[in-house]
Amino acid sequence: MFLQSDKTLFSLRQLRSTDAAEAKPYLEKQIEITCPKALVCLGATSAKYLLGDMKLRITRERGVWREYWGVVLAGRGI
Repeated sequence: MFLQSDKTLFSLRQLRSTDAAEAKPYLEKQIEITCPKALVCLGATSAKYLLGDMKLRITRERGVWREYWGVVLAGRGI
């Protein structure tokens, strides 16, 4: 699926491991700066990459609280 915004073409695709690897240092710096009480994953992909478990099943994890960088990790399905 593709969306066009003005003259830029965007592709909607699942996150790749290279994307996650590039974004992780930025995320960890933001956590360090803001000191959040909780992080919320808005889907399976973000939960899988943050927890490092690519076989994670959101439906099986519902109601289970996790921790990431000393911060409570919650999600729509976690």
